[in-house]
Amino acid sequence: MKQPFRARLAAGELLVGPMLTLPAPEIAELLAGLGFDWLFVDMEHSPLSVGDVQAILQGAGPVSYTHQTLPT
Repeated sequence: MKQPFRARLAAGELLVGPMLTLPAPEIAELLAGLGFDWLFVDMEHSPLSVGDVQAILQGAGPVSYTHQTLPT
């Protein structure tokens, strides 16, 4: 079992994750299932709406920590 994300980050471990810019929760589900350490959902440089991000997060499944910064 992997250590929690924060502990691995604090230990200097290389953590890898893709950027999601498509409004497709099935892609988030696929990427989450591949074992990436994190997923970056980019609302600033993509046409994603708040509803799209909600669906993406639901598709990605349970996570231990999520940080969202919404554009102003």
